[in-house]
Amino acid sequence: MVEPTRNVLLSIALVVGVALAQRVSFAQSERERVLINRFLLAAQKRDYATLAKLTEAFTLEAFQIKDENPRSLWPSLLAEFWKQKIDDLQHKELTPTSIPGMDHPFFNEGDDETIHEARELLGLVPPSAKWAVTEVRPRPRRPFSSAYYLDVYVAVSYLSKDAAPRISGKVLKKTILACTVTGPPLDSVVACDQFEKGDVYWPEGQ
Repeated sequence: MVEPTRNVLLSIALVVGVALAQRVSFAQSERERVLINRFLLAAQKRDYATLAKLTEAFTLEAFQIKDENPRSLWPSLLAEFWKQKIDDLQHKELTPTSIPGMDHPFFNEGDDETIHEARELLGLVPPSAKWAVTEVRPRPRRPFSSAYYLDVYVAVSYLSKDAAPRISGKVLKKTILACTVTGPPLDSVVACDQFEKGDVYWPEGQ
């Protein structure tokens, strides 16, 4: 009689464990859907304050300011920090680096690269753009790390040819954004890039 009981308990534990894992995964996915929608809406509306505060590179810098300074200085230091980042997103002049033999210039890692990527995203979400999160894919967690990352895929469509982005002389009708986000405590967007394999263009002449 003992063995069947043990098997039943193990089965129940397994079912409960799977159910809890599914609930956690669902909650995690919903959290990141909300995050990426806020991020894209901020980009579309040119809400640079929200865009900056949801960008992981800037969020990490803000955490560093808190780590290196007494709490009494946080409000003034962070207010100045975010004011500068918002201004940089809008106005900072970026100078790409060119290397002989490379087809395209690039931006040095750091703020310039982050700002360039944000501005590229602005061009992909004009006011007429519509989007929907199609997939949230958690990445395996690193050992001994509390941080976790997820890949989020977003389908973007452009209902009007006149307002759609132009890529190499062609007008986009649909594309896919491949985004990476991080969960708590940062809850921010690492990157959100155009996935060129998902590009669909308006036929010429339409």
